[in-house]
Amino acid sequence: IDVYDMTDPLNAFGLFSSDRISGKPVPIGAEGVKIGNSGLNFWKGRYVVRTAILSVSPATRPKPRNHPHAAAAVPARAIPTARIA
Repeated sequence: IDVYDMTDPLNAFGLFSSDRISGKPVPIGAEGVKIGNSGLNFWKGRYVVRTAILSVSPATRPKPRNHPHAAAAVPARAIPTARIA
């Protein structure tokens, strides 16, 4: 598991957006994606979390419901609020 502190939510979204291309959307963090059978990546606030399993077996196959604990560790105040004028 890699956690990136991008100092700003816009930077975090920018880094995460490259993950969106190769992933299937999953409801985690502000936005998350499942990458094949070996990863789950998401962003929330100024943080990007990337997971990878190097050896995939039925026991190590990622399950999105097992990863919300990592999302919960990101402070709620880190979530930006968009305002449209």
